[in-house]
Amino acid sequence: MRSYKCTPESHPALPPTHQHPLWQAWDLALDHVLSQLPDVHAGKKDYEPSQFFSQQLSAFQVWLMSVGDSKSPPQQLPIVLQFLLSQAHRLQALELLGRFLDLGSWAVHSALTVGIFPYVLKLLGSKLRELQPILMFIWAKILAVDPSCQKDLVKDNGYKYFVQVLGDTSMQCEYRTMAAFAISAVVNKYPMGQERCLQSGVVGTCLGQLEEPNPVLRQWLAICLGRLWQNFDSARWYGARDNAHDKLISLLWDEIPDVRAAAVFALGTYLLNTSEDGTSEMRVTIDQAVGSALLQLMNDASPVVRMELASALHGLTLLYEKQFHIAALHFSEGKRVAATNLTTSVTPTGWIHVTIAPQDSDGENEGGSTASTNIPTPNSPLSTSLSGNSQHSISNGIDSLASHAHNGELQSSSVGGPPGDLPPTSRGSISNGEASGKQFFEDLPKSKSAPGGASLGARNWYQQIWRGMVYLASDPFPKVADAAQHVVHGLHDKLRQKPQAKMIGATLVASYSAPCSPKDAGHTVKCATLGAAGMKFRQPKSGMASSAIMSRVKSELTSLPPTGRPKAPSPDPSSSGDEDDEGESSLHALSTQFCDWCCKYFANPLMKQPSECDPASPGYQQREYRFIRNHLVREEMARSCLPLSGSRINDQIFVNREARPAQLLKFHPYQPQLAVIHRNCWSIWDIEQGSKVTSFQENCTYSTAKITAAEFINPHDISFLLVGSEDGAVHVWRDYCQENSEAQKPTLVTAWRGLLDMLPVSKRVGMVLEWEQQTGLLYASGDVRHVRVWDTHKELMVQDIPTHADSSVTCLTSDSAERSLLIAGCGDGTVRLYDRRQPSNSSLVLTLREHQGWIVNVLMQQYGSESTIVSCRYMPQ
Repeated sequence: MRSYKCTPESHPALPPTHQHPLWQAWDLALDHVLSQLPDVHAGKKDYEPSQFFSQQLSAFQVWLMSVGDSKSPPQQLPIVLQFLLSQAHRLQALELLGRFLDLGSWAVHSALTVGIFPYVLKLLGSKLRELQPILMFIWAKILAVDPSCQKDLVKDNGYKYFVQVLGDTSMQCEYRTMAAFAISAVVNKYPMGQERCLQSGVVGTCLGQLEEPNPVLRQWLAICLGRLWQNFDSARWYGARDNAHDKLISLLWDEIPDVRAAAVFALGTYLLNTSEDGTSEMRVTIDQAVGSALLQLMNDASPVVRMELASALHGLTLLYEKQFHIAALHFSEGKRVAATNLTTSVTPTGWIHVTIAPQDSDGENEGGSTASTNIPTPNSPLSTSLSGNSQHSISNGIDSLASHAHNGELQSSSVGGPPGDLPPTSRGSISNGEASGKQFFEDLPKSKSAPGGASLGARNWYQQIWRGMVYLASDPFPKVADAAQHVVHGLHDKLRQKPQAKMIGATLVASYSAPCSPKDAGHTVKCATLGAAGMKFRQPKSGMASSAIMSRVKSELTSLPPTGRPKAPSPDPSSSGDEDDEGESSLHALSTQFCDWCCKYFANPLMKQPSECDPASPGYQQREYRFIRNHLVREEMARSCLPLSGSRINDQIFVNREARPAQLLKFHPYQPQLAVIHRNCWSIWDIEQGSKVTSFQENCTYSTAKITAAEFINPHDISFLLVGSEDGAVHVWRDYCQENSEAQKPTLVTAWRGLLDMLPVSKRVGMVLEWEQQTGLLYASGDVRHVRVWDTHKELMVQDIPTHADSSVTCLTSDSAERSLLIAGCGDGTVRLYDRRQPSNSSLVLTLREHQGWIVNVLMQQYGSESTIVSCRYMPQ
C-alpha cells in the first residue's frame, strides 16, 4: 500500500507490521501461485492448489517438537487459529493448539491475545463427538488461567457443553474431570452461573458419579458441588432432596487425601446457608448429622483435610453462634463442670435458667440436690434496671478477657480432661494432647455414617463441636492451629465490633441461698466471665449476697431455643452502615487455598513428562548418582561386616561435645550424617569431617513436648527427617540439613497426631516409631496399650494392634522381608511378636520372657531363609 502512496491509520495506533515475518510466507505462497499461470494458461499442466496453510501447520508442529524453555509464541499461531474454521483441518489444529496451551499459563495468555476465545467459544456448539476430548482439554486450560471467561460462557450457553460431557458416562474419566472443573469455574462466586447450572441438573449429575473409581474425578465432583452451594440456598436444597450429605459423608474415608479434603469442603458449603423457612427442623437434623461426621476427621493425618475441617466447623459456629455461647458455659479453667450437671434453658418470661447438680468424687449426684439460678434476658423485667456501672463492668469484662487472651494466659489446667476447657491463644498454651484425645473421641458417635442428632443430644452436640474446634487450635501443624485459633477468637472479636454485642461479656455472680457445707463447697455457682473464647470461673468473694445477681446478656443469645437454627441476622438500625446488612453476606466461613491449589493442576503441563524423567535433566542425573552411591555403600558394608566377627571395636572416628544432653542418636543409612536429638531441637553432624552441619531450634512455635523418636525416611533418595514427640505428635521435615536462617531453614512438610491416649506412667517412654520404607507404613506406640499403624501414602490410620501388655512399648522393629511381622519390646522385659495378617485382637503370636528389665532395643536380622530376633535390656549395674 505504501507503493501506491496509501498509508493506513488506526486509533489507537497499531505497531508497524510491514516488516512482519509472515509477509515472507505470503510472498512465497503468492509466487507459487503466479509461477503456475503460464503453464496453466498454455494447457501444459493442471493448477496445483497452494499448500500455504498445511505448510504453516507443519511448521507449527515442528516448533512444538523443538521448543525449549523459551516463552515466545511462534509466528504461526495466528494462522493456526484460522484452521479452526476449516472442517478438514479443524481436529489437527485443535490438537496442536492443545499442545501449545499445555506449555503453561504464558501460552494461554498468548493464545487469548491473538483472539482464540471467539473461535473455541463457537466450537462449543458443535455436535461432533470426536471434538469433545480436545475441546474439554483446551477449555480446562483457559479457565485455569483466566476464570473471568465464565460470564461469556453463561451468556452464550457454552456451559451446557460441559454439562453434557460430564453427564456422558461413556466418556473417559479424564475428560469428565475436566468438565467438572470447567463447571466449577463457571459457578465459582458467580450467581448467574450457579442458577443456570442448577437448572441444567448439575447436582444430580455430580452426585450420581461420586462412586467413580477415578480419584481426581471424585475430587472435582465434590469441589463442583461445593462451589455450586456457596451462598446459594436453592442448590443446597436440591442436594438435600437427593441426600447429598449422606453421599458426601462416604467420601470422608476415601483413600486419597485430596478427595477427603474436597468432601469436607463440599459439606462445609452445604451447611453454610442463611435462609429460613418451615423446614428448619430438617435443617438442624442435617447439620447435626454432617457435624458429627466431620468430627471423625479430627485426627486425619493430612493437614489439608484438617484445614478444611476447621473451615467447615467455623461455618457451624457462625450458624449457631448463640448456642455455642451457651455451650461455652460448660467449660472451666480449673475444674470443668460436667455437661450432664449444668443445664440451661429459656423460660417463657425471658430468663435463662441455669441448673447445676452437685457430684461426688465418683461423678454421682449427692442426694439429688441442685443449685439453680436465673439470668435475665433483655425482655425480662430485671434487664431494664441495670445501671450504667453494671454495663461498664460488662464491657470491662470483655476487655479483660481480651487482654488475657492476647497475652496467652488462657490455658487449660485440666490435665486429664478433653481439649477445650479454654481455647488457647498460642500453640504453646495447649500441650496436653496426650491427655486429651481419648476422652474426647470416646464421646463421639462410633458410626461412620454419623446419624448426628439421633446419637447426640442437642446441647451435647454443640459442646462436641466446640471442643472439636478448640482441639484443632492445638493441632501439631501450625497453619491448622492458627486457623482454628482465628475461629475461636473471631467470635469474641465479632462481638466487640458491635456496640450492642458487648453485653455478651456479662459477669455472672450467683451462690446458694444457704451457706454451703464443706462437702458442697465445690459445687457453688462461681463468678464467671463469658467471652467469645469460653468461660473463666473464679470463686465468689466472701459476703456476697445469697440471691443471684446477674448481668444482662445479649438478647440474641437467648431469643431462640438452644436446638433451633438462628434466623438470618437482620440489619441493625443503629449501625453506621459499614457493617454487613444482609444475612448471606455476613456469614463467611474461614477461607482456605485448597480449591485454588487444586486448580493449578490444570494450569500446569499435563502432556509433558516430568523433568525428573528426562535423562538429560539435572534432577534425573542427581537421582542416578544417588542410586549408584547407595549401591556402592551396600557393597562396602557387606565387605566390612565380614571381619567384624569376634573382633573388638577400638577405632574412634568421631568425638565431639554438644552443649545440651543428647536424648537420641540416629545414623543416616547412606550419608555420613548423624542426627543428635535434644529435647525439642536437633543437630546434624558430619561424622567423617567431625563438624556440625547445622542445628535447628524449634523455638516452641508449635510444641513444647520432648522428642522421643526419630527416623530418616526416603534415605535412598531425597531424605526427610521424621520426629515423634512425647505428646503423640509426628512431624516430617524437609531440608533438615539447611542452615537455620531466614533464607534457608528446615521446612515442615506435614504433622499429625500419631497417638492420642498417652497414659500417665511413672517412667515415661513417650512415643516410639518404626518406619517401613518399602510399604510406607509407620508404626507408632509408646505409653499406650496398642501399636497404631499409619499408611503415609493414604495418610490414614489402617490398624490398631493391641499389645496385650501391662507396660509401655519401649522399642519397635518390623520384618522388612515378609513385611507382615512386627516385634515390640516392652518395659516389663517381654519381647512380643505380632502378625499383622491376623485379626487385630489375635495378632499376638509369640511372647519371649528372657529379660527381667526394660528392653532398650530389638532387631530382626535376616540370614538367608532364617530370621533372628536380637534384643537387649537395661541393667542398672
